Amino acid sequence: MKRAAPRAPHPRSGRTWAPWAAVGLFAVYLGFCFRAPRADSPYPLNDFARLPVLAGGRIKPLDTLARNSLLMIHGRQTLQVHNQTQSAAAWLLDVLYRAPQADQEPVFEIDNPDVLGMIGIEQSRTRYYALNDLKPKLADIEAQANQAQNVKSEDRSHYQSAVLALQERLVLYERLENSLQIAGAVDVRAEVRDYWERLLPALSAHLTRKGPPASRLKELAHAAEKYKFIADSAAFFPLPGARGLDKMDWVSWGQGLLDGITRAHLNPGVDAYAAMGDAYRAGAAAAFNSALQ
Repeated sequence: MKRAAPRAPHPRSGRTWAPWAAVGLFAVYLGFCFRAPRADSPYPLNDFARLPVLAGGRIKPLDTLARNSLLMIHGRQTLQVHNQTQSAAAWLLDVLYRAPQADQEPVFEIDNPDVLGMIGIEQSRTRYYALNDLKPKLADIEAQANQAQNVKSEDRSHYQSAVLALQERLVLYERLENSLQIAGAVDVRAEVRDYWERLLPALSAHLTRKGPPASRLKELAHAAEKYKFIADSAAFFPLPGARGLDKMDWVSWGQGLLDGITRAHLNPGVDAYAAMGDAYRAGAAAAFNSALQ
């Protein structure tokens, strides 16, 4: 049986938990994790890096996730940007909230000349390339990776192993970009609040057969599909469950939003992460810091 190249797996759905218990838990969670920024930085990057998430079956700080991800994609745990060293946490913040900017950075390590030839890039002294460099050939890379996946690992050529490794890095990068929003989205907090404020009344009216126009329900269903995509694509789970920070019943940002539909309560972490992203994209350090408090 043929197997496809690696794709983003569907994360498990969150378990049901009491809404008010979740509010209290997340308030404690925010108070513990979000601390005041250092005086020498407009953004509390160190505190952002300490945020706990569930990834790879373990609860870890975002900094560990960032370092491991950058190491897999880039071959190093730091990134050179405009002749300056950027930390893994700073890189991840851009990937999560400033995808268009992150896509310009030469982060993908490619040193196989045949892979470069397939992509249409002439080999040079550099071995790092941006996602924007690879976008015209993403379909070709995936097709070649699919073929390599069907070959036993011990029988693969250097080219096949290299193109399969590149596809795995691309999948990880895409999952990271779509973990807290659709990559490149703006005004996420306002969009979430608008969706939430229209969703419950529309559903209530529909269930009592005093339903809103069909167009409104279709609009809400389309938005729900988008949040389902985020839930399924997430590379990590930032929202803790009701049993506490040390348990494993965490959910993705998208799943936290969708769970609120059945619980008639929006997880406060959903709003907090959305506010962080909007403020970071706007360069509003004070608003970013406020979202962390």
